[in-house]
Amino acid sequence: MYNSFPDVFKSSLLEVYLLRHDQNRSGGFTGGSRAAGTDRLRVNACGSRLAGPLAGGWRYNLEGMVQNGMVGTGHHKAEAWLSWVGRRSSIAGHDFDASVEYKFASGSRNPADPALSRTYDQFYPANHDKFGHEDLLGWRNLHNLRSLETFAVTKAFALNFMYDQFWLASARDGLYNSSGKIIAQSISGAAGQHVGQEADLFGTYNFSHFTFGAGYGYFAPGRFLQKTTPGISPTYVYVFHAYTF
Repeated sequence: MYNSFPDVFKSSLLEVYLLRHDQNRSGGFTGGSRAAGTDRLRVNACGSRLAGPLAGGWRYNLEGMVQNGMVGTGHHKAEAWLSWVGRRSSIAGHDFDASVEYKFASGSRNPADPALSRTYDQFYPANHDKFGHEDLLGWRNLHNLRSLETFAVTKAFALNFMYDQFWLASARDGLYNSSGKIIAQSISGAAGQHVGQEADLFGTYNFSHFTFGAGYGYFAPGRFLQKTTPGISPTYVYVFHAYTF
């Protein structure tokens, strides 16, 4: 259920939603007991979003979510938060857009406890561009601070620079990819919480119905990845094109 209420507060948009994630063993959930009838994932999410303009050409977005339900035999209680501010200005007659964003998704303080899960359920695996262009991480047990700057070189050609920093919400919970699988974990929490940082530089060029683009991304591991997966430092180079009817 998703409800939108435009212009509720000085041209701001309010959205309120209720979502349900249900998954059985046949659908991919592997926890719980089939004999006891607990081999299911049943998660409810309630959230709201407020977005709109501010004074001086600024704009904002605030969104919060809480979850409850069952993960196998255990109870599920989790939360997430997203907020950003941005402003469009001009540099030497060229449009310049800058924004700063913070995202949070809770993690379990004791992942070995089967009675309680506090790891936020992302629900959907598609989160391209939300945590860097390398698409390495998912929205679970994570703090993310991101900045994005876009400079319009011409009306058709734009350069973008994106910078991300990542920390674990709980040092004992895992680092997850977008499909919800654990990439690395420090059960004792001794590896710390700083996951790493990513820098992305990419450009787009629009010509008639075509959009062409290319980019470069580099991920520098923090203490957590250096301790759990030494030697990992991905580089990503890509080109793309799109045609719009």
